[in-house]
Amino acid sequence: MQTVREVNVDLVLISEPYKHLDSQLWITDSSAKAVIWSCGRFPFQSIINNTETGFVAANVDGICFYSCYAPPSLH
Repeated sequence: MQTVREVNVDLVLISEPYKHLDSQLWITDSSAKAVIWSCGRFPFQSIINNTETGFVAANVDGICFYSCYAPPSLH
């Protein structure tokens, strides 16, 4: 979170977050391993998919963003 504040970004895509912050505006996949965090001036316009394991998608400011988590065991 410190880096996000210092860099002043609007959106962050996270795989396997260290902890989940209920106070933040973010969406996760069904396993909570893939995250899209709207941390700036642009809110989510729509959530496209967050029911699949390892995959989440959302529209933010007219752009579709995808975050995914592929565990090392997929090799």
